[in-house]
Amino acid sequence: ANGYDLEVDATGYSSLYLPYPVEIPEGVVAYCVTNVDETTAAVTLEAIGDGVIPARTGVIIETTAGTHHFNPASQSGTATSLMVGHTEDTNADTGKSYYAFTNMNGEKQFSLLTGSLLPAHRAFLEVQSGSLPEVLSINIVETGIGQLITPGQGPAKVYDLSGRRVKQSSGGIYIINGQKVVAE
Repeated sequence: ANGYDLEVDATGYSSLYLPYPVEIPEGVVAYCVTNVDETTAAVTLEAIGDGVIPARTGVIIETTAGTHHFNPASQSGTATSLMVGHTEDTNADTGKSYYAFTNMNGEKQFSLLTGSLLPAHRAFLEVQSGSLPEVLSINIVETGIGQLITPGQGPAKVYDLSGRRVKQSSGGIYIINGQKVVAE
């Protein structure tokens, strides 16, 4: 595989599903769906922290509008997602409902799909028909929102602001053990 070019519209969001692992490009955040709460009709999105979207893992992409190239990854990645997808256009299963991520006027949500065709390389939530309302709210777990801490408090895992793991911080802002850190 030579990678995949994803076209992102002016909303700054898209979904992605590929049959091989890919590196998350600079300036792109990839989110997995980690929970669907049927009681509150809310979906939890969590940013991928290791810089790799695993093969056959549906994700939501956040970035600037335009074409973004996803290179094949040498590592398999560890993220898991509740989203499904297909590598070719596919008809929706009867008895199932499919939800697509939408960002309309800044309102991020999952909306019930009305058509029967699921486009290739896009990701969807798949649930039993009628089990959820037409619109699901979203809770986003960011990679590094929180208080500032100082280096030297024994952090173990260090990520840059794009969510890629780095071996050492050499000045700048990093995410260390889930906290935003200013390294000098």
